[in-house]
Amino acid sequence: MLVLRGVLYQQIGPEAEWTPKLNLFVVVLAFRGNLFLPALLFSVLSFARLLIICYFWLLALGFINGRTSTPDPVLKLLRQHLGAVGRWPRLLQVCLPLLAVAVLWMALHPLLAQLEITGRARSLAHLAGQGLLVGTTLYLSLQFLLPVFLLLHLISSYVYLGANPLWEFVNATARSLLAPLEGLPLRVARLDFAPVVGVVLILLLLHWVPSLLVGRMAQANLSLWPQ
Repeated sequence: MLVLRGVLYQQIGPEAEWTPKLNLFVVVLAFRGNLFLPALLFSVLSFARLLIICYFWLLALGFINGRTSTPDPVLKLLRQHLGAVGRWPRLLQVCLPLLAVAVLWMALHPLLAQLEITGRARSLAHLAGQGLLVGTTLYLSLQFLLPVFLLLHLISSYVYLGANPLWEFVNATARSLLAPLEGLPLRVARLDFAPVVGVVLILLLLHWVPSLLVGRMAQANLSLWPQ
């Protein structure tokens, strides 16, 4: 399927005046769609990016619920899927995605540079810096996952949706996310604003602040990307 996608991109890209691009937040990789190898590489890397994010989200959910002593069926299934990684020390679980993506970037860099998709790094230190920066942006993807759990938890707090292991997992995950906000006066009568505050904080830390930082640096003709 990935090879067929590459062939399709090569055929329709030039005709539609479309350039395949892979947005990694700190850098956008543009591929020459009129050549098969760059088109195939885009097909593989776009799929790999989605796969990496999915497994990262599973690891993040396992980490968030790591201290749960009596796991629900969904959490048990998630831990089984993660295997030994789900039992690693928590600090190692936090660092694993960053290091894995950095190593992957360093391994792919010679091919990307040869195809003129990215410039050659001036040194190994610059290449490692690029890899760590790409790995760091992986954590920003949580802005699309965590607010969903908090909003579903908010809905289930006021609407009875029945007994279901999935809802138990959603509520347990949301309670773990909201644990740092315990003790704050966020409840008014029967209204609990903790999930809303949690969503705002997540978007602030993982979306608004990074986007503002990159935007301000672009205005000053600066870049986070090590050249």
